[in-house]
Amino acid sequence: LAPATFYVSGVASSSFEGGINVKGNGGITSASGLIVSAGNVGIGMTYPANKVTVQTEFNVDALNIKPNSDSGILAGDYVGIKFQMRNSNDYMGAIRLLSKYASGIGEYLQPRLGFFTENVDSAGSPLERLSILSGGNIGIATTVPGTILDVHGFANIAGNLNISATSTAT
Repeated sequence: LAPATFYVSGVASSSFEGGINVKGNGGITSASGLIVSAGNVGIGMTYPANKVTVQTEFNVDALNIKPNSDSGILAGDYVGIKFQMRNSNDYMGAIRLLSKYASGIGEYLQPRLGFFTENVDSAGSPLERLSILSGGNIGIATTVPGTILDVHGFANIAGNLNISATSTAT
């Protein structure tokens, strides 16, 4: 097939499923700043060197991941980013923003940020290893940290541990 050129002028909309497939060394350039070149996608730049590159001004969130609806949020629902080391669903990690409560209860706007990994020997669901609550508490090996830093398990400290508050032995 001969190379083709694809132009969109004005407001474009589509009802087809799928997408635009660009093959070869050609590319797509748009006035809005989306560039597809040699298999790389760039937003806000001319020559993307990676699979996806977003170039933006300072103090701007370059990526916004959100659900397609604000209604029907259930406890444990999430939006996130998934990382995989293979094409199968094992050997993965994820960063997820998880809802704490179902919508309608009034506190679903207090999500936690969870960092997940999967055991190398397991092909099941990933395990949440680090949790950051909306109030700032950080949990390691717990999803409900009750203090600023809540570690469930053993900790190894290779340097000094300075405690600047009064503590009580229990």
